[in-house]
Amino acid sequence: APNWPLRSRLYAAVELDFQSDTFQELKVLAKVTFAEGDFTDPDPVYIDARSSPVKLLDSAPTDGAEPAFELTWRPERFEDLAEGRDDPQTAVFMSAVPTKGDYPLAIRFADLITPNPTDAPTTKDELPKPTEDIEQVKRDLRKWGYGLMKNALTPEQVAILKKGAQEQAAGERNAGVATFDGGPKKPNQRIWNIFNKGEEFLDLLNHPLIDEVVPWYLGCNNPLLWSYNINIARPGGMPQVLHWDQGIMGHGRTKPCALNISWLLCDFTEKNGGTRIFPGSHNKNVRPRNVFTSEGTIACEAPAGTAMIFEGRIWHGTGRNTETSGERPCVLSLFTHPAVRPKENALLSLSWEAEDELLSERHKSLAALRTGQAGVGGALGEAREGVIVKRPRDDFTTVGKLRAPHDDAEVAKMIETGSHANNAQSAVREAGGLDK
Repeated sequence: APNWPLRSRLYAAVELDFQSDTFQELKVLAKVTFAEGDFTDPDPVYIDARSSPVKLLDSAPTDGAEPAFELTWRPERFEDLAEGRDDPQTAVFMSAVPTKGDYPLAIRFADLITPNPTDAPTTKDELPKPTEDIEQVKRDLRKWGYGLMKNALTPEQVAILKKGAQEQAAGERNAGVATFDGGPKKPNQRIWNIFNKGEEFLDLLNHPLIDEVVPWYLGCNNPLLWSYNINIARPGGMPQVLHWDQGIMGHGRTKPCALNISWLLCDFTEKNGGTRIFPGSHNKNVRPRNVFTSEGTIACEAPAGTAMIFEGRIWHGTGRNTETSGERPCVLSLFTHPAVRPKENALLSLSWEAEDELLSERHKSLAALRTGQAGVGGALGEAREGVIVKRPRDDFTTVGKLRAPHDDAEVAKMIETGSHANNAQSAVREAGGLDK
């Protein structure tokens, strides 16, 4: 068994919490098992919050009660939460061993370990409304975490994009490659990686609204398209798990590193599953008490052609569709700071035809085929920013294992003559400003 250097510290930290009854609101029994690699501690810890004071037990209670939830974590997970380095929802959902039992209570338990446990979100009456005033949209985005740009798309553009979305959805269904979700009956359909799936979707990426808001809000040049897909909500669709897009990007909640533009291809209403939002949750210390319900959220309601712009820290999710017919399609374009790894990897998913014949340099930049600061995203020592890279094909060769005898005198002579750094690899590093 590994040595647990944190276990004694964990007990000390948790005991302090118990003295103030931090976990009293849970009112349940919880079970926590320590694990690391292939080893699992045979002696789990039980937290009994069914009465006051809360008790920390080294064995199961004698009354035979079953835990409301069970967590299997590395001891370091507790320290990360206690010092504010980890997100509670991520800690529960992304655990190496799946959490058992009541997920909302498990998330709240993790939340209560953090230095600043969150409050339940509240909604306000004075909320963003669809407007054609871009400055108002920006103010709404800052204040509420989302804004609604009315008539961002013309009726003709809406019709073209909607037709493309619905026909692509039908084609993928017929080919047996469609993705369905939205609850037990899975009525909703997702269309992924639409870079490859029609020129109308590439044209949409040239929309001036993108350049107007994305670099401004994220504070960067050359943002990346983290994902580009279509979400079609249909009657019977259940609410999506509430989430914040930045939650899996590893950049926390201190500042935004993601901005989503949802292009509405029909009127969004509460009844047809309009996106559910906790307004203002992007910069408040709040968290839904139950991520599996829409309780406390408001529905995004706006006419077709509206661009719903929302940032990566706002709590949201697809709403329940209670209509009896029709469907609610939208195009989702999620942009991120160039330091964030995209969800849809263009190196693996982009078709050669699209790259060769359809994608402009702008599109390639959004697909992470342009180098970032200090040459990030390049290869072979590339240090220049803004270079469009080419994906390897059949004629691709790389530098592999090359060996020759080492000679100190040879190296000294090489440096003295100064003729050794005239190759292409050295030139691009110098051009990138990293070799001065």
